[in-house]
Amino acid sequence: MLDIILYALIWKLHGKSSNSAHFHSMYWNRFNELDERRRALIHERDELNATRNRESQGIGTLMKAGKKDEAESRRAAVRNSGTESLRSKQS
Repeated sequence: MLDIILYALIWKLHGKSSNSAHFHSMYWNRFNELDERRRALIHERDELNATRNRESQGIGTLMKAGKKDEAESRRAAVRNSGTESLRSKQS
């Protein structure tokens, strides 16, 4: 993580001196693409975690209410949604 912060800082400093021969624009463009992708994946992961947490609370409520079958089906659905998300990213 520190490397990304360092590179971002260097990128900002580099932007002020556009004549610098040390930094090739191709590398910076690739860095920006990868950083955007990383940020999007972090955002998606956080959304999945939030959804899983909300569903887990609902499952706990169902279990307390004695609706074990419904809770188990929702638990399986939550488990499958995470797996499906991983599969869609791999293809």
